[in-house]
Amino acid sequence: FSADFTTTMPGRVVIVEIATGDATGFSLPGVKSCGTVVPVPGVDDQAYVTCRGASATFDAAEQRMTAGVFVVEVDQDGVATIVRSWLPSSDPGAANSVANIVPLNDREVIAVASGDFVTTTDEAYVLNVETGDQTLLFDIPGSFEIGEGAYDPDSELLLIDRKSTRLNSSHTDISRMPSSA
Repeated sequence: FSADFTTTMPGRVVIVEIATGDATGFSLPGVKSCGTVVPVPGVDDQAYVTCRGASATFDAAEQRMTAGVFVVEVDQDGVATIVRSWLPSSDPGAANSVANIVPLNDREVIAVASGDFVTTTDEAYVLNVETGDQTLLFDIPGSFEIGEGAYDPDSELLLIDRKSTRLNSSHTDISRMPSSA
């Protein structure tokens, strides 16, 4: 984003070879405002990349058109490939669940559809990045209330921070994942 939020650039991931400092850019087609990169659990050469989308006027429909979740694989030569992706724009009936992802495995994440200035409810979903299927886990009244999370596959516990902008404090929700996730 530019300082006044009117200009955004297309989505990109930069792969950096730590030993040499060499960097290679990789474009993510049709998306903007990419900022989260999280490793795929148990897969050394893959990561989830999320792009929240962008709108200079904070228009939810415009933002949805440029949002997405990607699984990117990087080979031994540093070449990146998109393995799986889900774009909310290709699934009009689905929630725009691209925020605060918590990877469960190589196909599913917990993802948040944040409320906006009109819809003031945050919703957390299990999102299958391959099929686009979503299962609502829970919702919380208020916009931008559901924070970052972590998942422990051994205990099947999901820990999610609840931001409380109204109380200026933080609460945590802990739940067991359904066995189907």
